[in-house]
Amino acid sequence: MRGTLTEHTRERSVVATDLDEGEGRAFGGSHLHDVANLGREVAVSVHAYSPTLAQMTHYDLVDGALRPSGVEQRPAW
Repeated sequence: MRGTLTEHTRERSVVATDLDEGEGRAFGGSHLHDVANLGREVAVSVHAYSPTLAQMTHYDLVDGALRPSGVEQRPAW
Protein backbone atom coordinates (compact mmCIF):
# COMPACT_ATOMS: atom_id res chain seq x y z
CA MET A 1 0.00 0.00 0.00
CA ARG A 2 1.23 3.49 -0.79
CA GLY A 3 -0.04 6.83 0.35
CA THR A 4 -2.69 7.56 2.93
CA LEU A 5 -4.73 10.75 3.13
CA THR A 6 -6.29 11.99 6.35
CA GLU A 7 -9.68 13.66 6.05
CA HIS A 8 -10.79 15.98 8.85
CA THR A 9 -14.52 16.66 9.08
CA ARG A 10 -16.46 18.68 11.60
CA GLU A 11 -19.90 17.90 12.86
CA ARG A 12 -20.09 18.31 16.63
CA SER A 13 -16.32 17.90 16.93
CA VAL A 14 -13.40 17.40 14.54
CA VAL A 15 -13.15 13.78 13.36
CA ALA A 16 -10.12 12.38 11.50
CA THR A 17 -10.48 9.44 9.10
CA ASP A 18 -7.62 7.80 7.18
CA LEU A 19 -8.36 7.05 3.52
CA ASP A 20 -6.05 4.39 2.09
CA GLU A 21 -5.07 3.89 -1.53
CA GLY A 22 -8.11 3.22 -3.72
CA GLU A 23 -10.70 4.23 -1.12
CA GLY A 24 -13.46 6.60 -2.12
CA ARG A 25 -15.78 8.87 -0.20
CA ALA A 26 -19.19 10.24 -1.19
CA PHE A 27 -20.97 13.12 0.55
CA GLY A 28 -23.59 15.80 0.07
CA GLY A 29 -23.30 19.47 -0.76
CA SER A 30 -23.11 20.67 2.84
CA HIS A 31 -20.12 18.47 3.75
CA LEU A 32 -17.06 20.40 4.98
CA HIS A 33 -13.68 18.68 5.05
CA ASP A 34 -9.93 19.10 4.90
CA VAL A 35 -7.79 16.44 3.22
CA ALA A 36 -4.07 16.23 3.96
CA ASN A 37 -1.18 13.87 3.32
CA LEU A 38 0.42 13.46 6.76
CA GLY A 39 2.70 10.61 5.70
CA ARG A 40 5.91 10.24 3.73
CA GLU A 41 4.48 8.40 0.71
CA VAL A 42 3.04 10.37 -2.20
CA ALA A 43 -0.76 10.48 -2.14
CA VAL A 44 -3.22 12.10 -4.55
CA SER A 45 -6.74 13.34 -3.86
CA VAL A 46 -9.17 13.55 -6.78
CA HIS A 47 -12.39 15.47 -6.22
CA ALA A 48 -15.24 15.05 -8.71
CA TYR A 49 -18.40 17.09 -8.20
CA SER A 50 -21.80 16.54 -9.73
CA PRO A 51 -23.44 18.83 -10.44
CA THR A 52 -20.47 21.05 -11.24
CA LEU A 53 -19.64 23.60 -8.55
CA ALA A 54 -19.98 27.29 -9.44
CA GLN A 55 -18.02 28.35 -6.35
CA MET A 56 -16.17 26.89 -3.38
CA THR A 57 -16.02 28.45 0.08
CA HIS A 58 -12.84 27.99 2.14
CA TYR A 59 -13.01 27.92 5.95
CA ASP A 60 -10.57 28.32 8.84
CA LEU A 61 -11.04 26.71 12.25
CA VAL A 62 -10.91 29.61 14.74
CA ASP A 63 -11.52 29.05 18.45
CA GLY A 64 -13.38 25.81 17.71
CA ALA A 65 -15.69 27.35 15.09
CA LEU A 66 -15.53 27.32 11.30
CA ARG A 67 -15.20 30.79 9.81
CA PRO A 68 -15.40 31.49 6.06
CA SER A 69 -12.00 32.68 4.84
CA GLY A 70 -12.72 33.18 1.14
CA VAL A 71 -14.74 32.12 -1.87
CA GLU A 72 -13.32 30.94 -5.19
CA GLN A 73 -15.40 31.24 -8.33
CA ARG A 74 -15.11 28.47 -10.94
CA PRO A 75 -12.95 30.46 -13.42
CA ALA A 76 -10.22 30.75 -10.72
CA TRP A 77 -9.73 26.97 -10.74
